[in-house]
Amino acid sequence: MKKTIAAIIALMFASSAAAGDVAAPKDAIISQEKAWAQALLDGDLNAVADLMHRDFRLVRAYSDAPPFSKEMYLSMDGMSAYAADVTSVTITEDAGAIAVARVTWTMDWSQEGVGKLPPYFDMIDTWVKGDDGEWRILSRISQIADAPYSDNE
Repeated sequence: MKKTIAAIIALMFASSAAAGDVAAPKDAIISQEKAWAQALLDGDLNAVADLMHRDFRLVRAYSDAPPFSKEMYLSMDGMSAYAADVTSVTITEDAGAIAVARVTWTMDWSQEGVGKLPPYFDMIDTWVKGDDGEWRILSRISQIADAPYSDNE
């Protein structure tokens, strides 16, 4: 019994130490979100692909479209971004190598054949820290917002 209790305590300390390496993923995730925004502005889908987990899924809460896989997202043709601003990032869950963030963006963008797309988005992103230490987005639940993000909400 004493060995079991000692093992549990050791495991708790090991988990705490491991979590300490990623206890504050906010800066890293903000950096990745801004890199995504910049890649969209640059039209650099390779850079976007590097930010995505191999099992990435995009779920649009405003549409009945099925979830987009990484490959589907990267193959969307005719997208043009003229402005893309990450307006807020709030880490809602931090489980060590997994973090959930509420993220808002304001964009000026369009799609060929569709025209201007909605400018404000409120998203729930799940990020996973890989063995290489890089945070990659596993899933994004995207919802159109009625207005730009404000701290006063």
